[in-house]
Order: sequence, then structure tokens, then C-alpha cells
Amino acid sequence: MKTQSEISKEYCIQKYREYKETHHRIPTVKEYLEFAGFNYRKLIRVYGDDAYSKLQIECGDSTNKLNLERTPLEKIMQ
Repeated sequence: MKTQSEISKEYCIQKYREYKETHHRIPTVKEYLEFAGFNYRKLIRVYGDDAYSKLQIECGDSTNKLNLERTPLEKIMQ
């Protein structure tokens, strides 16, 4: 397992792209962390809040986040 000082954005991006090339699909958070060899807290230290989503955007993919935006009442009542 890599230590905090060894983990950088470049390393995270490299591991993300390696997974995509190897498995021919976008990894889930759990799959990515197992493949990269570190835990989510270390990813948060590099990227901050919503770390995996920020990594996906930086790698050119769309996020896996669920959009929980509320539907306006006016639209519901139409």
C-alpha cells in the first residue's frame, strides 16, 4: 500500500486510466481503490470532498453521482 506522501493526482489519474484500459470500463469506487492499492481517505486528502467524482471529471468521464435535485411544485401540479 502506498503512503500519503507517495500519492499524487498524477498517480491517481494513472491508476484510473490503467484500470479502464485493462477492464474496458469505468471502475466503481471500490474497484478503483482495490486496484490502486489505497483507501478512500487518502483519495480525499488528494482531491478533497467528492474525491472520486472529481477524479472521474479530471479523467474526462462523467460522474456516477445520483442527482437528487428536487422537482418544483409547479411542475408537479401541471
